[in-house]
Amino acid sequence: MRLIIVANRLPVTTVRRGTTLAFKPSIGGLTTGLNALLRAGNPKGLDDYCWVGWPGLPPAGFDDEALRAALAEMPRYVPVLYSKKLYKDFYSGFCNSCLWPLFHALPTLTTYQEWQWTQYVRANELYLEALAPMLREDDVVWVHDYHLMLLPQMIRQKFPRITIGFFLHIPFPHYEIFRILPSAWRSQLLKGMMGADVVGFHTNDYAQDFLKCILKISGLENKDGLVMTQNRIVAVRNYPMGIAYDDFHRAALETEASGKKNEFLKDFQGQKLILSVDRLDYTKGVVNRLLGYEQFLAKHPEWHQKVSLIMVLAPSRTDVSLYGRMKKEIEMLVGKINGAFGQPHWTPVLYQYQTKSFDELSLLYVTADVALITPLRDGMNLIAKEFVASRSRQNGVLILSELAGASQELIEAKIINPFHIREIADAIDESLNLTEAEQHDAMTRMRRQIKGYDVVRWADDFVGDLTKSRKTMDALRQKMFSRKASEQFLEAFLQSENRLLLVDYDGTLVRFEQFPKQAAPPPRLLETLKRLTECSNTKVVVMSGRDRFTMEKWFDGTGLGFVAENGAWIKDGPAWQMIDSVTADWKPIVLPFIQEYSIRLPGSFLEEKEFSMVWHFRNSDVALSRMRSAELRRDLMPILQEHMLDFSDEIKSVEIRKRGISKDKAVERFLQRRNYDFVAAFGDDYTDEGVFQMIPAHGFTFKVGIEPTHARFMLFDDARVESLLRWVTENIGLEVR
Repeated sequence: MRLIIVANRLPVTTVRRGTTLAFKPSIGGLTTGLNALLRAGNPKGLDDYCWVGWPGLPPAGFDDEALRAALAEMPRYVPVLYSKKLYKDFYSGFCNSCLWPLFHALPTLTTYQEWQWTQYVRANELYLEALAPMLREDDVVWVHDYHLMLLPQMIRQKFPRITIGFFLHIPFPHYEIFRILPSAWRSQLLKGMMGADVVGFHTNDYAQDFLKCILKISGLENKDGLVMTQNRIVAVRNYPMGIAYDDFHRAALETEASGKKNEFLKDFQGQKLILSVDRLDYTKGVVNRLLGYEQFLAKHPEWHQKVSLIMVLAPSRTDVSLYGRMKKEIEMLVGKINGAFGQPHWTPVLYQYQTKSFDELSLLYVTADVALITPLRDGMNLIAKEFVASRSRQNGVLILSELAGASQELIEAKIINPFHIREIADAIDESLNLTEAEQHDAMTRMRRQIKGYDVVRWADDFVGDLTKSRKTMDALRQKMFSRKASEQFLEAFLQSENRLLLVDYDGTLVRFEQFPKQAAPPPRLLETLKRLTECSNTKVVVMSGRDRFTMEKWFDGTGLGFVAENGAWIKDGPAWQMIDSVTADWKPIVLPFIQEYSIRLPGSFLEEKEFSMVWHFRNSDVALSRMRSAELRRDLMPILQEHMLDFSDEIKSVEIRKRGISKDKAVERFLQRRNYDFVAAFGDDYTDEGVFQMIPAHGFTFKVGIEPTHARFMLFDDARVESLLRWVTENIGLEVR
């Protein structure tokens, strides 16, 4: 299998060198991490790879064709090219003026421009256009980050069976933040991500926030992170991205051995070094960090001339005015601190506005005593892990924001709230006073963690889950009712002498409606069922949780058999029969509880039947419905036990009925009354699973929807059930009774 990496940027960026077009390595955590992964070899199960992304705008004097020609010498890199205007509206606009601040929980910095959204959609389409000619069905496509949230679903529509993964490298916001987006945008973004087979996040918190959003906005529930959507199963998981641990550890050892560390420290005799490394961005908390350091110096004059802060700030988004203003604010604050506390031979803050090479960063990681990493919000923060990996002597202290994803792994770090200046100041003081033994204990544990879960393990886990997803879907697809299986079904029907068809109603013959009364059978369905009952020696039974009077009214004159109230009543002739002698004396006791909960759950309502009560909440908030249902079960527990009642979770409802009433018992009655040599059962929920297990081995069982089941076959939806039954009637010579 081939791995197709799809990201906003290629790992190389175009530059002009004299009169020629050249390429330099792209910067950023994503490209750094994936490059380290590919250097280590392909993830398990994959034998090749290519990378699809943007190489940057062509330098002056070059056009797109020249860029394509230059990249042709690197066949694993597939360029996606777009205009300067698209770059401005898509990347600088929607991605970094809308999604970036909002996903980092900074809605006051977020802008919402319709034309930028349009360009975001167009940019995702350009990636699809680049991918489409090259994709094969056995490829594994791994889409990365917030720039391409629509792309998984676009690929899915064009290649329904291909394996797709999506990984978000920034935080996914809480529902109350995400819902600030216009409703059409947020729905499409979620749908786009759900086009993947596996959706990955750095932390479980982000994954849970995403699951809550698809629950509240799309109405999709999950079971242990597995979401059923569009006849697929989507796994939502967390995979904390790692680093190339061995690279940083090896570089640290070489730095120690080469004498570079001692040479560097000559200028800082008798001082402790605090290191701050970031790219310029308002999410990194640089201003608060400086304010914390300033407060530390003000409170602890004993540390004057004994500590220095090395602040490295890599240029970023230099074309955005907000970043220019932020840079100016940072530099003014650096000047203020140095002016207030500096001495002729001591500069409290050593500020460097530049991008550092790997070797330069390694030297800083090795020489610093404390790493001060305090983002206001960060998906992961690999700098923290790089610092830890470089501490080959197991010393040093990491001060880390609790709002960085890395804080959930590096729990031995000194964790602080980056919005509170005093916490930063106190953490600096405490870190500088930690004993060697305390440093060694914490650093050893952190190093063990990031060594065990490095970038290769991260990718292997993600790709491994993608491979599992492919196998799961392949296994489920084998149960899909194929043309060959349909021919076998028809042949078995024709050759049989006594036939029994058991068909669930809601969700199987008709789709769920907002209110139960709206789900009456359409004339076409009634005609199909009536024609089936006219076949010689054919019994058709409709199974439902509905009351017998509704069933009688809706299907009058069709000649059908019935199972009503999920097994309380059956009809196999002119009269209705009770399965067991049951009473409804418990209903007046339960009724006040359901009435009270119907008030507490807007949109819910009670459907009362002869021997059961159904509390529907298909029109209610899903999360609140879950909670209220659990509360109702708890409040009713003594009554359920005393009166021997079942509290049955159905699809967006709960049913309370006498214990022992079930479809299984009712179906057993039909099976016992005649020796059927053809039996078929159709159902859509877990109450039908017992029926499937009762059907003889030669029978045909059908699950409506894709999920693990005891049924032999699967059908996508209720329309496929009706279509199959109609097809049977059209392909046999009807022998009317």
